[in-house]
Amino acid sequence: KIQEVLDEFGVHVKPSTFSLDVKPLLKEVCCAIFGGAGGIVTMLCKFVPTSLEGTRRKALNHYTGPQEGRLFQSMKDCSARGPLVVNICKLFPSDDCSGFDALGRVLSGTVRPGERVRVLGENYSPDDEEDSTVASVSSVWIFQGRYRIPISLGKAGNWVLLGGVDSSIVKTATVVHESFVEEDIHVLEPLRFRTLPVMRTATEPLNPQDLPKMVEGL
Repeated sequence: KIQEVLDEFGVHVKPSTFSLDVKPLLKEVCCAIFGGAGGIVTMLCKFVPTSLEGTRRKALNHYTGPQEGRLFQSMKDCSARGPLVVNICKLFPSDDCSGFDALGRVLSGTVRPGERVRVLGENYSPDDEEDSTVASVSSVWIFQGRYRIPISLGKAGNWVLLGGVDSSIVKTATVVHESFVEEDIHVLEPLRFRTLPVMRTATEPLNPQDLPKMVEGL
C-alpha cells in the first residue's frame, strides 16, 4: 500500500527504506512527498510576525480603551518593565483534570508564580467591575505540545500557560496586576470565530435534582 501511495504522488524511495521501523519509515515517506522541514521553517520566519510586531498589532487593533497612557504604550512597545497585561485566549485541562490552565500572550510586564492578579472577564469595564476577580498565579509554564516546561517568569512577548487563574474565565480574559491603579483598565476584545455549529444536542440529567451539578460541570 505504501508503494501505491508513492506511485500516486510520483515519488520513489530506496528499497531499503521499506525495511525500517514505522516511525523512520513514515519520516522518509513524508520527506519524499512533502520535502524537508526547511520550507515550513522559512514560511514561519517570513510570514509569522515577531513578538514585538504581533503585540503592537494586538494593542492597536483589539484594546478597547483609549490609545494613550502608560498601559497602552507599554503594550504597544511590548515592554517587560511596564504594567502586567496578559491576554488569555484559551483554557487547557490540567494534568489531573481538576481545573484548567490558561494560555495567553504577555503583552506587557512580567508574570511570576505567586503574584496576585486581577482577572478581567469579557464584560468588564471601568464602570461595571462585576466581571472581575482576584487570583494568585500558582505556576507559569511554556507550553510545548504535550510538554509543560515550568519557568520562573514570563516576559512581554512570550506565550505562557498560567495556573490558578481559571475560576472566573469562560472563554477569554485580560489579566493585570492587582496593585495597578494608575489609570482605568480596559479589556482586550474577545476572540471571534466565524463558524457555525455542525450539530446541536440537548442533554438533561436523569434525576432533575442533579441539574445544578450538571450545570456546574459544564
